[in-house]
This record gives sequence, C-alpha cells and structure tokens, in this order.
Amino acid sequence: MDTAKIIGVVGPTATGKSAVSLNLARQYGAEIVCADSVTAFRGLNIGSAKPSLAEQAEIPHHLLDICDPDHTLTVAEFVAHGRTAIDTIHSRNKPVIVVGGSGLYINALLYGYEFRDTSQQTKYQREELEALSVEDLQVLLDQDYPGLLNESDRYNSRRIIQTLLYGPPHKTNLSEPQYDSLLFGLDTSDDVLKTSISNRTDTMLTDGMVEEVEGLIAKYGSAIQSLKSVGYRQVVEYLEGNLERNLPDEINQATWQLVRKQRTWFRKNQSIKWVKDKSAIVTALSKSGYNI
Repeated sequence: MDTAKIIGVVGPTATGKSAVSLNLARQYGAEIVCADSVTAFRGLNIGSAKPSLAEQAEIPHHLLDICDPDHTLTVAEFVAHGRTAIDTIHSRNKPVIVVGGSGLYINALLYGYEFRDTSQQTKYQREELEALSVEDLQVLLDQDYPGLLNESDRYNSRRIIQTLLYGPPHKTNLSEPQYDSLLFGLDTSDDVLKTSISNRTDTMLTDGMVEEVEGLIAKYGSAIQSLKSVGYRQVVEYLEGNLERNLPDEINQATWQLVRKQRTWFRKNQSIKWVKDKSAIVTALSKSGYNI
C-alpha cells in the first residue's frame, strides 16, 4: 500500500460532490484529482459540469483536459495520469482529494487492478469490428460473452470492440487498496436528486451546451466516443433530429438512468461511508483520527 493519504468523495452525479470537495480542499489545503470519464476531455466543459476556471485557479485540479475529444482514453491511461498526479501532490506534502462519479476509474486508481492482456488478440480484426453497427456488435458480444456487459456498456461500441478483441473487461480487487484512503459517498433521496438533475440540465442548456456540442461536431464529427456520454449523446441526437421527447426530458431521463447504475456500482464497495454533506465528512474524519 502506498503511504499517500487520500480522501475520496464519490457517488452519483448531481449530488454536489464537486462543491463538497472544493470546501474540503479549502479547509485542509488539499488538491483535487478528478476521477471522471468526461471532464478528462478538452472542450467538454458545460455538459460535464467541469469546475470553473475560477475554481481551478483557487484549488489545483488534476486530470482535467488531459486529452482531445477524439482521443480514446483507456482506463490504463487514466490510472497512469492519476497516480502521477497523486505522487506530485504528495511530494508537495499536500492532502489529496479524489472526487468523481466514474466508479470504474476510481476503483482502477485506488485499488489493485488487472488490465486486459492486449498482446493476445482474439479471432476478430479491429477494422472489421469498427465497420459494424452497435447492434451487430451486440450480436457478436452475446454469442461470445452472453450477459457480460451492463446496459450502458452495450451501447458503447469502443467497449464492445475491446471486449471482442481482448476478452472480458478489467477486474478489480477491492480488498487490495493501493493507497491509505478513506472513501465517502454522497447521496440523497430520489426526489431531491431528480430536482437537482433537472436544475442542472436547465443550467447547462442555458449556459450554451447545445452550442458547445455544435462546435465539437464541426471540428471532430458526431461519432467520437466522448460525445456518446450522457447529456452529450442526447444533444447530438437533438441536433440530428432523432429525439422522441424534448431535449431537457431526454437528458434528465438518461441522467437518472446513469444515477441508478452509479448507485449499484458504488454499493458494491463496502469501504465507502455514506454521508449527506461536507460536515458529516469532517465529523467522520475527526472521529477516525485520520490525519490528512
């Protein structure tokens, strides 16, 4: 186990993790590592609820804007960036706060992880798979690995192709932490969270999310993987005239589905202490004697 001490603030989207982590960073003089699969991309700012430039100037944030929108960011790449960031912060004798809702990235960063062996490719050729629709890829996936991927991943062409080429996804061992860490999960009632999601969607659209996506499409096209994330995918479908309902409702529904998946993922980790707000984290830290 690495001696770097880490406070993790995790949980579903729209629960206020960013605000809580900023307040904790101010209180403890910490720096923040963002464990998010969307904020890592340059140009995806509004729809990812990326910390503002003022917030980034006040508190150092790491792993934001580490790749272009058309890059395929692997978990292994993210872990490499994350561990470099943690080492850098620790070398300055600053506490580390890892914050995010991407459970896969958080687990990969904080726990022992087994990555795919990409040296041994299976019977498929990448070029052939990339020419197929997601529906055709799902047929192959169900033939080779029935029931393997969750519903969200079944619409992620890149993830299906990786599975078909190199075998099942990564495995994590939650009993083998790589750091001395305490994880806190933020969550709230369904009604409160749905209201928060709706308000956040309205703010994003008012702030220019549609225009942000139009600019990304103009430069990179609409097929890039980063634009398949929740919120961005719905805006792309809106611009292409393929939505069944109005745009805010589509984003809200997709976000709520994401929340349910995030809850399921995080509940598997018994080391997460679930709290309601920042004060509960501070109290828990004080009672635990955990000196960050």
